[in-house]
Amino acid sequence: MSDLRNEFTNLHPMHKGLPEVRVAISTPPARWKRPELEATVDRICRAYLAASRDHRADDASLWTHIEAKHFRPFHDALRRHDVASTLALLEQMFTGDVTHGFDQNGEMHRAILSSDHATRAYVARCRDMLVRLGEALGLLTVENPEQGKWAENLYATDTDRLIVRIGGLLGFAVTSVKVAKDRIGLATPRGIFAEKDLHALYTASRIRTEIHGNTAARVCEIGGGTGRVAHYATLAGVAEYTIVDLPIVNAVQAWFTMHARGPESVRLHGEGTGGGVRIVPPSLLREVAGTAFDLVVNQDSLPELGREVALAYVRFARDHARRFLSINHEAETQISATSRHQVVARLAAETAGMRRLYRSPYWLRTGYVEELYEAEPTG
Repeated sequence: MSDLRNEFTNLHPMHKGLPEVRVAISTPPARWKRPELEATVDRICRAYLAASRDHRADDASLWTHIEAKHFRPFHDALRRHDVASTLALLEQMFTGDVTHGFDQNGEMHRAILSSDHATRAYVARCRDMLVRLGEALGLLTVENPEQGKWAENLYATDTDRLIVRIGGLLGFAVTSVKVAKDRIGLATPRGIFAEKDLHALYTASRIRTEIHGNTAARVCEIGGGTGRVAHYATLAGVAEYTIVDLPIVNAVQAWFTMHARGPESVRLHGEGTGGGVRIVPPSLLREVAGTAFDLVVNQDSLPELGREVALAYVRFARDHARRFLSINHEAETQISATSRHQVVARLAAETAGMRRLYRSPYWLRTGYVEELYEAEPTG
């Protein structure tokens, strides 16, 4: 069964074997000097301490278990306001545990580098996903097994040129963001691209479509991963981007977005309001609710929450945004003896006033569903 599952994670047939790829591993970013790094981490520690005071764990959430197992050293360093230890953990984020569950991490890093074949297979998957992104955006034609060319895009596409074309379509130069060493991916002239970069670019393209050129657009993302969608969405024209996530994940998002956007363009818990990227914990959801959003986004996280918390987020999207974009799986895997993964479509069906505009398979990941909802007018 595991071999069958692995076969279906590929988006294109690999009938000629793995495609040729250029493997790359990131080096440490050189842009910032030590005092700047320490000042950034000081802000992150302060925000974490403020956010964690009011944080209440969701016992039915997968993330409660992940935090307990993987995030303890990071939590302890942040809680002590230990700038040196926190900085060391962030600088090794892709070989340690601070990104476990939402980006490359130590466990994944070891698996990718376990053999030459494993490394090439992972980077081939990144190429596979990049080609599918080109198809999703209409830059490449979708192949048809019934007629015409078949199973050629994966092998024949010039991915270096494709990255440039994607930027031309989205309206900004697409480059990867270097925040730490040892991240593995596909080498291109625009940087190293791995799976999470490509998911983020796709979601940013959907956000760009939804805001329709609105230069004052406001977007809220529930569960923001490392912050990659926020970065690309602001480049695509979003004026104000708010991430709501766990305090421990907020710390990683702050690190990433400050490297990507500049420290002055990012506001953390307790640092006021304004444009750019704002990163807040769930305890500030009521404060965030004072903002009318054009779009609420959730990708690959609502199913992992407890039912009541996930349902509250869907209701938040209905009450405070024009539309709600969900990209999530529906596997319903058991999380614990008393909880299992949620299904967003069911949560939305239980939420009065939510109208689904479309439902379709997600382009970049087999087994995931993309849905767009709209809040129905009241009165």
